[in-house]
Amino acid sequence: MELKAFFFGKDFVILLKKKLKYVKIMKFIKKIPVLFILIITFLYNCIESQSAQILGFGTVKNAIYSPDGTKIASCGDGGIFIWNTFSGDTVLSIRNNAGSVTSIDFNPDGSSIASCSGATIKIWDLVSGANTVTFQAERRILNIKYSEDGNRLAYGCNNGTIGVFDVNENKLITSFSCSIGSLYSICFSPNINKAVTTSEGSKFQTVLTVWDLNTGKSLYQKIRFNGEILMDFSYDESMLAYVFGKTIFVCNPSNGDLITTINSPRDVHNIDFSRNGKYLVSSYHDVINIKDEITKWNLETGDTVWNYSINSYYSSNYKSTVQFSPDDNTIVSSFSGNPVTILDAAKGYMVNTLLGHTCGIQGISFSPDGNYIISGGEDGSIRVWDLNSEKIVSTIDSNTTWITDVEFSKDGNTVLLSSGVMIKAYDFKTGTKLMEKQAHNDVIWDIEYSPDSKNFATCSNDGLIRIWNSVSGDLNQTINGNNGVTHSINYFWDENKLLSGGWGRLIKIWDLSTYQELNSFVGSDQWIDFVKISPDGKHIASVARDNTLKIWDTNTSKLIKSLKFEDQSFGCPNFSPSSEFLACGTSGGKVIIWNKINFSINKVLAANNLGASRVIFSNDGKRFASSGKEGTIFIWDIEEILNVQAETSSFISSISISPNPATEFIEVFVPDELNQGFNSLFQDKGIYDVFGELILSNSQFSIQNSRLIADISSFPPGVYLVRAGGKAGKFVKY
Repeated sequence: MELKAFFFGKDFVILLKKKLKYVKIMKFIKKIPVLFILIITFLYNCIESQSAQILGFGTVKNAIYSPDGTKIASCGDGGIFIWNTFSGDTVLSIRNNAGSVTSIDFNPDGSSIASCSGATIKIWDLVSGANTVTFQAERRILNIKYSEDGNRLAYGCNNGTIGVFDVNENKLITSFSCSIGSLYSICFSPNINKAVTTSEGSKFQTVLTVWDLNTGKSLYQKIRFNGEILMDFSYDESMLAYVFGKTIFVCNPSNGDLITTINSPRDVHNIDFSRNGKYLVSSYHDVINIKDEITKWNLETGDTVWNYSINSYYSSNYKSTVQFSPDDNTIVSSFSGNPVTILDAAKGYMVNTLLGHTCGIQGISFSPDGNYIISGGEDGSIRVWDLNSEKIVSTIDSNTTWITDVEFSKDGNTVLLSSGVMIKAYDFKTGTKLMEKQAHNDVIWDIEYSPDSKNFATCSNDGLIRIWNSVSGDLNQTINGNNGVTHSINYFWDENKLLSGGWGRLIKIWDLSTYQELNSFVGSDQWIDFVKISPDGKHIASVARDNTLKIWDTNTSKLIKSLKFEDQSFGCPNFSPSSEFLACGTSGGKVIIWNKINFSINKVLAANNLGASRVIFSNDGKRFASSGKEGTIFIWDIEEILNVQAETSSFISSISISPNPATEFIEVFVPDELNQGFNSLFQDKGIYDVFGELILSNSQFSIQNSRLIADISSFPPGVYLVRAGGKAGKFVKY
């Protein structure tokens, strides 16, 4: 469905009618209020989906070699990425709109790759990146595996269903239920003759079961008390390895007879056999020393061949993978919070890394010319993204473990970052470190250049705000900010004032010529996370821990509007450079855009899967970006998303509807500069339901003070579309 049609009146109605084949059924459902609202909410979310430019690879959940070893595929929250093994360059990026990709497998000739996300399996052509096959399973899919001839694909669902389908005919060949309850995990043998599953047993037991996929019968079971079991088949299917905590058991997969055991110093997270069957590689997380470890084992002796360790930056929702290359010469590994790494299999040293944020992005900033974005992650890295090629053009290693914010100078020559108690400045073109110093005695949460970039400000857990000279790095002044913690700061665009918010529940405005407090007012009854001043200086936006985003009048300190979105908390908001729009991300992965005229919702966008923590606008206001905890950046074109016409047009504003949601009446607002064309603009107008039916016609609107007034008190609850002239808007009736 062409989602842009939402904005084009009758075209949208015609298109929607074509797509809703079961309109009569939906009209019946309309009589059931709760079900109707659920359906309408679904349609509302579908309509609001928009395409975006996406940067970053997200949290990596799996990494595998292609059959010839020349490529590596990784998958996770950001989608699927194909890399050149030798150069480390990204060959192909496949963005998945259905959610996080949990499992991938190359077909044997390496021409395509299969992926699963939720209950959906997709096959992608590796030349064009096109989706060639889509198969819908019964429930959430845990794992997938190609047969050696590439004609079949096996899958296992969490409800206990194991199936095999023909990839050429896209039809199910066979499926059976394990009849042992829900599955935790599943692993297939290389030619999908066998499968091994883990499931919940009685009294907190974990049951490992080996299945013959040709007959659908179990061969044997093994039981462990209260714990995860990992498993892997050797490539000739003569061995099965499974892990209980620190112990790796290697057995005969046909009867379960033990061949050997290996004892690891820590709980093992992933294992893989070498192609020749002589070695096993395992990964684990050393919580005590905060290290990610990879160990190569000799299967004949059980001895360690080598051990490789790297610093661990991220342990929440920990995930790791390891795999031998087809020629057994290298090993690819991925850990949550670390880039995908290629190791020499013989000696255990690093050969290459595939760069990209693999955990949350805390700070992003557009370059002044809009050609680049810099991002700082929880992995301590800074990435520079070329927005034309969508590739990383450089990486700055800050040698830190957690970056809290990054900022471009206004001339684009310098990159400033904060991490822990430290601030660092780098030359953007060369990556040369220009400055490094301890700025506070506790964690720094926010940094910001003054509008002329001669100074920059920092704020910290120590409650202090500090103003620094950008050239010398000298401290100009220390301000006792918000009681306890100062979490957010923002320069006024006239440079003479600074805004702050934090633990003390107060929003404060500071005079930077005297460093005295000009004004303060209570912004919430809870901790204030973020504050932003509009570029025209008229409004302040604040986000607090009570899941509200509040808009304040700067001059009077009066609350203009309190905004909430479902039960989701807000990230860091931002005004567009023209002050026309306010955008903010949510913990549910949405980006919301409000019109500043009356702060009604203009758009709700699906963005970062694990939450959109920050939203920024480019200096020209044409694009905006959001960053999230899964390590990806979404970039949108503001004109495309909001259907804002070019400035040469007679009308530059989309319809604004208030209140929204509404109960009795709605007002369709027209800015003052459009009054001259008001009558002609709205000669053709109406309100439609999502079924495309005209609910309220042209003659039923009234006109008051450049506003269209419509009585909607008789409308049932749902989402409605307003069409006027060539423009459109939407609102929710409660």
